Amino acid sequence: MVAAHEPDLDASRDVGLHTAYVHRSTEWGSDAVESAEKPDESAYDIVVDDFVELAECLGAPSIIH
Repeated sequence: MVAAHEPDLDASRDVGLHTAYVHRSTEWGSDAVESAEKPDESAYDIVVDDFVELAECLGAPSIIH
């Protein structure tokens, strides 16, 4: 399960799925007083800053030449 919302990932993990958290620092908009906090690296199977990093973690070949 890939998501930016921890409750979705928690529920997925609880039923046995692997989990990947993709951070969205502007989750509540770029003008928000607070930015979304990134969970601890141990909270999910993979914790990354964006989908490119997720692809790299999963071993996907790069399509950028």
